[in-house]
Amino acid sequence: LTKGCTVFIPICPFSSLAQTQAGAQWKRADAEEEKGPMTPEEFRKSVAFLLGVWRREFGIADFAEPLSERNRRTFEAKAVTLRKGLEACLARGWRPILVMPPVSRYYDEVFSDKVWRQYVDDFVAAAHVEGVPYWDYGRDERFRDDANFLNSLMLNRRGRVLFTKELVRRAADESSSAAFRRELRAFYPDEC
Repeated sequence: LTKGCTVFIPICPFSSLAQTQAGAQWKRADAEEEKGPMTPEEFRKSVAFLLGVWRREFGIADFAEPLSERNRRTFEAKAVTLRKGLEACLARGWRPILVMPPVSRYYDEVFSDKVWRQYVDDFVAAAHVEGVPYWDYGRDERFRDDANFLNSLMLNRRGRVLFTKELVRRAADESSSAAFRRELRAFYPDEC
């Protein structure tokens, strides 16, 4: 990467804790894309599946309860790791941007604002580095159409294209580098 480049660093609802075991669900992404959008019931099943994975992996009975001591230590360690990564980006002259990609509206049925704050917003605040923006699209209505999602957590091809266009447009708008804006506009003339 070259000096002045923009580095998008995605986070997810449980970036503050350990890696999830849900990876097998994502490996089928290409095959699932061809099926088309899930039904509301399938989305709810996807949410239930991931909630079960996260409950088992992190030992969480109730997401609204305060973090256990073990999860608190992990949360703090992950925040330090993220902060060091952000500082390393800045030291290299890169422009890191923390990004929460959109998640389906079905999480709103199970995650209150308190849960969202505890697992996402508090983590971002704990890892905060001056000058590093946080772009929260987690609940952005522009992307919450079911037709944009592969499953309850991941955007499908259509959703990824829409979301990427938004990131490019915003990065160009917020960049202080005229050269960067010109370069983005050359690659994405309709979005910038």
